[in-house]
Amino acid sequence: MKTSAIQFNISLGDIPANLDKVANGTRAAAQAGTRFAVLPEMWSTGYDYKALPELARQTPEVLEQVCALSRETGTVLVGSLPERRGDDVFNTSYVVDNGEVAGSYRKLHLFSVMRE
Repeated sequence: MKTSAIQFNISLGDIPANLDKVANGTRAAAQAGTRFAVLPEMWSTGYDYKALPELARQTPEVLEQVCALSRETGTVLVGSLPERRGDDVFNTSYVVDNGEVAGSYRKLHLFSVMRE
C-alpha cells in the first residue's frame, strides 16, 4: 500500500483555502497510487486560538467534504480538526475510510510550544 503525507502551508482560519489544498494534494497523491494519506495537525484552521471556537462549528461540514474526497479518490485520510462539544474545543484526529468516519481520537495531553 502506498502512503503519503499531504503537506502544505495552512492558511490560518481560511477553511475553504485549506480544503482546496487538501483536495488538490489528495487527488494528486491518489493519481500516483496513494491509498492512505496523512494530513497536517489542525489542517482546516491552523492554530487560530481566538477564532477556534467559532471555526470549530464548521467541522461537521468539513468532515462531509473529506468523506466525499475519500470516496472519490479511494483514499483513507487521517488528520486532526477542531471538534466542538458544548463550550469546549478539542484537537481531534479523524480516520476517514471509503467515505465514512471510521474513527476519531481526542488529543489528551495538550501543551503550548510558544507558552500561549
